[in-house]
Amino acid sequence: RRSGNHADYVSLIKLAQSKGVAVLIADDAVNAKLLGADGVHLKDDPFSYDDARRLLGPAALVGCSTHTPAQLTEALAAPIDYVAYGPVFATAAAEAAGKAPSSLAVGSAAAFTKEK
Repeated sequence: RRSGNHADYVSLIKLAQSKGVAVLIADDAVNAKLLGADGVHLKDDPFSYDDARRLLGPAALVGCSTHTPAQLTEALAAPIDYVAYGPVFATAAAEAAGKAPSSLAVGSAAAFTKEK
């Protein structure tokens, strides 16, 4: 959780939404609900996809990060709207986070998702 003024966050979210920009909160479906965000982006150890969907409702955007073929398979079967997959290429940030490029190449990931 980040420190800050709740009203300031709500104001920023409403400003973005008034410009047609969807706002997602990282890893915190409860705060997404409290702040009036459009949805949540879940990472490696997610608040359950089902729980996030149940809490935020059917109109909310729920997405997640995946890093392995197994996580991608799980995500594609979940009640979510989008999946981010990576890292695909080696980067300094990925290395610093201890994440090597994924074992599933970009072309393979695209074909894999089309099959599902």
